[in-house]
Amino acid sequence: MVNKMNGLDEEINLDNVFMPNISSIHETIAGELMGFGGLLRCSVCGEKEHFGRIATNLRSGWPKHCGFTMSWVTEKQLQEEAKLSLETIKNGK
Repeated sequence: MVNKMNGLDEEINLDNVFMPNISSIHETIAGELMGFGGLLRCSVCGEKEHFGRIATNLRSGWPKHCGFTMSWVTEKQLQEEAKLSLETIKNGK
């Protein structure tokens, strides 16, 4: 796009005006999310995998398994599930 204001023929790169640095946004969000730990789990079969590069997943989409997007299960959720499993075993249910 050419800026004709003040009689100047100046080329303006609109990508820099309208698009922030998307990769830094993904990296920033990924940095925050990494503190929660955890893994990806298939809600159909229970298959688990390390969530890998969070920023890449944010940019291009979460991995799929059994035809569905895998769920992110945080470390806290995993600990709560383990606690519930132990309680169930203890109570014989």
